Parts: sequence; C-alpha cells; structure tokens
Amino acid sequence: MLLSGLELSGSVTYVDSRILEDSGLGQLAGTVGKKAPYVPMWRGSFVATYRPRQELAITLGGRYSGQQYSTVDNIDTNPNVFGGFDEFFVLDAHFNWNFYRHWALSGGVDNVLDRKYFLYHPFPQRTSVAALKLTL
Repeated sequence: MLLSGLELSGSVTYVDSRILEDSGLGQLAGTVGKKAPYVPMWRGSFVATYRPRQELAITLGGRYSGQQYSTVDNIDTNPNVFGGFDEFFVLDAHFNWNFYRHWALSGGVDNVLDRKYFLYHPFPQRTSVAALKLTL
C-alpha cells in the first residue's frame, strides 16, 4: 500500500495489572494495590521489512517495554543494577541477500542505539552479526 515490497507489522499492549487482594495469609498484606511482577504497563514492537528485489530483504525492528517490578510489593525501584528491571527501547537492523545461486550473505546490528538496560542482569549493548551461507 505504501511502497511495493514493504511489509509492516507490530503490536502494542497496555495492561493495568494491579493486585486487588491477598490470599488472606497475612504475609503479603503490603501487596494490595501494587503492580503484578514482571508485567509492564506498556509494551510494544514493530517490524518493517523492505524487499527492493526478490533476493534482498532489509529489516528494521524495535521493541519497547515500560517499567516493571520483580517483587510483589514493588520495592525494587533501582534501575541500572543487577536485579533491577529497566524501561527500554531498542532498534535492530538486519539484511539478507541471496546474491548468487546457492549463496547468501546476511548481517545486522542488534541494539543499534547502544542502549544500556537491565532485565535482572545487563542486556547486551550494540552487537554486530554477519554470516555467509552456502546451501547445497
């Protein structure tokens, strides 16, 4: 519709995951009204793949996740540390080129913007990959 050879996909999720009541055991009394662990309020992704020719594909993808907690009482509020869960947005760019009969070259960069974030442990920063493939 926008451009011949362009494929688009994506998703957005909104969740207001509050703990409404405890089990009555008394151990988790401070959890009522807190956010459920490991569930961000907003999460989204998109992927755009452009194929200018049948043998070439260029892809750009992005992911976003809002703040999330790993404890039921939401006391883990320190980002950028081991055990913490950060809000993040990352972009990845990749290509695949079938350039001659059974040969293909592919490569890309994950986390193009070199974002630093933790999901319990530090996630990889900018990473480059390349591959040459022969299919017999």
